[in-house]
Amino acid sequence: MVKVVKDVTDIENIYTCFDFDGFGDWDDFDVLRTVLAKHLRCNVIESFDGIYSRHCYFKKGKLAFKLLHHEDFGNCLCSNEKKDEDYYNALGDIAEDTASHLNAINK
Repeated sequence: MVKVVKDVTDIENIYTCFDFDGFGDWDDFDVLRTVLAKHLRCNVIESFDGIYSRHCYFKKGKLAFKLLHHEDFGNCLCSNEKKDEDYYNALGDIAEDTASHLNAINK
C-alpha cells in the first residue's frame, strides 16, 4: 500500500515535499510519471535522469511541480522554491490522488 507522507525539509532547495512511502524505487518513478501524466492529466514539461536522481517537471492548470527520485529519499512531489500553504495543499491533493490510483490498481 502506498502512503503519502508530508515532509518539510531544505534538502536541495526543496522546502516541502510529499513522499510516496512504499513506492520509492528507481523504477517506481516511471509508474508515478505515467499515473500523473495519463490518469491525472498533468502535462510533462521536461524530464531527465541523472546518476543518482530522476526529475520530471509537470504543470496542471497553474500549478507547476516536480516528481523527483533521489536515491537517498525515494520518490516525491515537490517544488524548487518555497511556496504558500495553498500551493502545498493543492500539491498534497495531487499526491493523494496519485497514491489512491496506485492503491486501486494494486488491489
